[in-house]
Amino acid sequence: MKWRTVVWIFRIAVALAVLYGIWLGVSHYGGKHYFRQGMRQLTDDPAAARGSFEIAAKLKPKDDRVRAALGRTYLEDGDYEQAAIHLKAAAELKPTNFAIWLELGQASLEASATAEAKQAFQKALDLRPNARTAIDGLAKAALMEGDLKAALDPLRKLH
Repeated sequence: MKWRTVVWIFRIAVALAVLYGIWLGVSHYGGKHYFRQGMRQLTDDPAAARGSFEIAAKLKPKDDRVRAALGRTYLEDGDYEQAAIHLKAAAELKPTNFAIWLELGQASLEASATAEAKQAFQKALDLRPNARTAIDGLAKAALMEGDLKAALDPLRKLH
């Protein structure tokens, strides 16, 4: 191989490395930008906030805050299946976040996925054993399944 060929291969490798570095920077800072923009838009324009969160999720797919925020927008709009998808992804990324498990339980319950709702509420209770909202959610999921005894068991913890 000629030395000129080696030089060109080296130049191409350097250029690709620089482009990859630029892409990493854009995705990191771009993801942050769109997440912050979405948070600012939440109260005034929830649809625009969802759009910002969707862009942020594409740029930073492993960011639990972005996935949870996107899930919350779907939950508030009543699209419970999409909410559950994004909240489940957020819960997998940050399994110690009580609020995410609670919202995943609510989304699953509203989507009539009672088994998933019970699992999510139970995870929330594992993190905070006396959380009334999680106990109520667990009881509602059992009631939706038609199991009255299982619905009363978590409620007994409250008294």
